[in-house]
Amino acid sequence: MKSSLCEDWSAEIRPEQYFSEHFLNHEQNLAKELVQALENGLSKNTPIFSKIIDYVKRTPLTTNDLLDSLFKLRDVIIQPTGKPGSSIEPSGKYTLKRNIEIAITQLSRLFERYDLDVQDQIIDQVHQLSTEGYLIELDKEFRILNLNQPLLQKFNYEKEEILGSPFSMLFSQPSQSLITYAQQQLSEKRRLSIELD
Repeated sequence: MKSSLCEDWSAEIRPEQYFSEHFLNHEQNLAKELVQALENGLSKNTPIFSKIIDYVKRTPLTTNDLLDSLFKLRDVIIQPTGKPGSSIEPSGKYTLKRNIEIAITQLSRLFERYDLDVQDQIIDQVHQLSTEGYLIELDKEFRILNLNQPLLQKFNYEKEEILGSPFSMLFSQPSQSLITYAQQQLSEKRRLSIELD
C-alpha cells in the first residue's frame, strides 16, 4: 500500500509549483516512511517529524507548501471508491485519516517551535494573490480589515461602511450559523470547506 499511496499522492500534488521541491520528488523513502508511520500510529516523538523538519530546513520547500501537500494526502486517503486512494480498506482509511490529521497538527506546532514561521509565509502568499476574484482580509476576531473591489460590488457596500464589521454580516441568516461554525473550526486550526449564500 505504501507505494500505491505515494503514487496517488504524487499525482495529486504534481500540478503544484512546489512539487519540484517536495520529498516525493527527491527522497521517496521519506514519503514511504511517512506513510508507514501513518499506518503504525504517531506520537509526539515519532522520528519522521524530525526528518521532515530537517528536509524543510535544507530545501526551498516552505512549511506552508508542505502542509498543503499533507492536506492533499488526506484528500487522497478519503477518496470515494473508484478514485486514487480508494483501494484502502475503510477501517484503514479511518486510521490513516486520523493519523494524517495528527501529523498536520504536530508538524504545525513543531514548525512554530523551531521558528519555521508558517504564518509569515501564508501572509506573503496572500499579498501576492491576484486581484481577480473575491479577496477579503480578516482579523483574529473575524472582523473585516480589507476587501477588494469585486467583493464590494458583489455585496453593494462602500468600503468605509464595512471595514471593522463582523465578517458574518455579508451573508444571509442561514449562512450565519455556518459562519459561526467555520469560525469555531478555524479557531481550532481545523480545515473545512463550506458554501455560503
